Amino acid sequence: MRLPHGNHPAGRSRRGIALVGVALLVAGLAACDHLLDVTSESRIPAAPLETPANTVLLANGAIGDFDCALGAFIVVGGELTDELEDATQTAARWVYDKRNVPTDQQLYAAADCDAEGTYIPINRARQSADRVLRIVSGATPDQMPVGVDRDSVIAIMSAYAGYARVLLGEMFCSAVISTLNPDGSIVYGTELTPQQMFQSADSMFTQAIAAAQSSGKNPDALQMAYIGRARARLDMGQYDAAKADAEQVTDPNYVHVSTASATTVRRENRVWAESNSASVASSVGPRYQNMQYGGVADPRVKAVNTGHPSGTNVIEWYQNKYPEAGSPIPIARWAEAQLIIAEADARDNDVDGAIGIINAFHSAAGIPAYSGPTDQASVLAAVIEERSRELWLEGQRLYDVIRNNLDIEPAQGTPYRNGGVYGPSGSQLCLKLPDIERTNNPNLQH
Repeated sequence: MRLPHGNHPAGRSRRGIALVGVALLVAGLAACDHLLDVTSESRIPAAPLETPANTVLLANGAIGDFDCALGAFIVVGGELTDELEDATQTAARWVYDKRNVPTDQQLYAAADCDAEGTYIPINRARQSADRVLRIVSGATPDQMPVGVDRDSVIAIMSAYAGYARVLLGEMFCSAVISTLNPDGSIVYGTELTPQQMFQSADSMFTQAIAAAQSSGKNPDALQMAYIGRARARLDMGQYDAAKADAEQVTDPNYVHVSTASATTVRRENRVWAESNSASVASSVGPRYQNMQYGGVADPRVKAVNTGHPSGTNVIEWYQNKYPEAGSPIPIARWAEAQLIIAEADARDNDVDGAIGIINAFHSAAGIPAYSGPTDQASVLAAVIEERSRELWLEGQRLYDVIRNNLDIEPAQGTPYRNGGVYGPSGSQLCLKLPDIERTNNPNLQH
């Protein structure tokens, strides 16, 4: 059972039905049937399973949904920014790479997490966690499985529900939270801005913290929730509040991971699957090739040049941060908490505090200490740069670009190598709400 810590079995049972976006509830859509087919390892109806007695099964399934969604989020976010670039001859994928994603594009709107889909997989992960919370929150202690603490389950599922909301807010210009009633009927959500989505995430993390403190049996969930709430508050521009949460994480070894396995395609580390020594579909972006600091190679950005051009003349570089299909991916870790503190310090003009944290990371990496200007703007830029290296390919770069309005290369309007031009960067980089959501959600029809 994964609930007490960040590990769970490679195999898992799946639910026969879940709310994975309004699109999947529309009969006759071939893509929807396909998604249900490929993600369900069981045809057991959901209703008989939705009892507190099946908490462990349902919770591990929700965690599995998040693991897969996170991998797709990192890859798509990497291609939208400058972490990765598409090296395939598959034209449908190029929309991410050239930052020009139409709202009827099927990959991000309807594809699953093992095929560069994001909107449905992230919503599935959110709904799966929400569903476990609904079931467990209404249970009495004697209805829970033997040895499973109710508050501990609420803590970890609230944390995952919060993280799913963070991913929706960071990637999409707007998104929707729809839910299922116990009888399977749908409560359609309304369109939420990223700020509203982060506020919803904040509430989930606050619930996770309270439950973990009440339980006292799940310190991992408590730390995960503090980092998650710090991230949500950083995203909302609440820097001092974000710092206060990040300071609660004091163990330098703390990390909560998304696990992976070579057992099935769905369980593979998605970043590895896209970029490894044997196959490069997503090549490391030029910014991260031969990355150095002060003339010294930065070991945190592990990019390897194959020397081989792709079919579209991209010289293929593969990432080696995740060297195996089963390499875990960090969801929350102490290093992220430290960088949140550093950013809050820089924004409060405590440049010495921010530089101290930067230099601690540089010392650990074996690269020279920071030697740049010490004015507030320069130190803040140095913190953002540090985040881009320390948190490379962990799903942080996309919203760092958006919230800091960073221009990325190639510039908007520059010719794209496969035709057309690059789209916007900076604060305009988010993906718009998919047409399939607008079409099938009665709250969005005007």
